Amino acid sequence: MPDHVENPRAIAKAEIKDNQVKYSVLVIGDVTNGNSDVILENIRGEMLLGDSAYHASHPFKIDRILPFQSGTVSMTLEGNEKEMKPVLDFLQVGVDKLLEEASGKKTGASEMVNIKSESITMRIISCDKKDIETIFKEKGKTDEKNK
Repeated sequence: MPDHVENPRAIAKAEIKDNQVKYSVLVIGDVTNGNSDVILENIRGEMLLGDSAYHASHPFKIDRILPFQSGTVSMTLEGNEKEMKPVLDFLQVGVDKLLEEASGKKTGASEMVNIKSESITMRIISCDKKDIETIFKEKGKTDEKNK
């Protein structure tokens, strides 16, 4: 059963619309099925970002992860500077730099940030496990019936 988020990263973005600055942070990570003989399905869980000074959580759902494959989990946080300053500070994104870059562009500005693995965790709430051999046997029986 997956127990951590791999390759965690974030994209912080600032956009100016109607003379208002809007910030967003997209947090992305991978969840890997390390089993050779089990397919994970209907995975439901929660991604947790933060430390003692800042924290955010977001539910996730992954339909299926095959053996030795990964599924992607993400969370999007959005708001004005006051609402987003704690997460931007946590990710060590310079608000002033992001705003300065955004003010000169119609599309806004963004910054990619790697997240320390100890700063992001996850917990699985529910997950169906299916033995891969059983699935192949069932598939074979279905194929024989359809002949």
